[in-house]
Amino acid sequence: MSGINMETIKTLEMINMLVQKAKNGVKPFSEATLENMDNYIFYDEKAETENGFPIVHGMMVDEDHHDVLSTLDQYINSEDEYTIRVRFDEDDYMYIEFQLDDGIIEIDENGWYVA
Repeated sequence: MSGINMETIKTLEMINMLVQKAKNGVKPFSEATLENMDNYIFYDEKAETENGFPIVHGMMVDEDHHDVLSTLDQYINSEDEYTIRVRFDEDDYMYIEFQLDDGIIEIDENGWYVA
C-alpha cells in the first residue's frame, strides 16, 4: 500500500479526535474557561478569514489570562499543505473543513466525509 505513512495515520487520528470533540460542541474561544477548555473545540472568532475560523490548539486560560497561543494549523502544518477551519453554512450549520491540496474533508459530530 503506497501513500500511507505515519503522517497519514497521525492525520486520521487528529480527524477522529475532532469528531469526538465535535460531539461535545464547538464554541467561540471567548467561551473557553478553565473548566471546559479540554472538552470542546474552540475557534478563534477574532481571526476570521475568507475560509472560516481557525481552530484553537494552544491556549492559556486562567484567572489572569485568556489567550490563544496557537491554532491547529500552526501545530500540525508547518509547510502550509492544508488548512482546518470552523465554517458555518447559510443555515448556520457548523462544520469543520479540512482543505487539502487535492480535496476537502468535512467533519462534524456525526463523523468525517470527503466532500
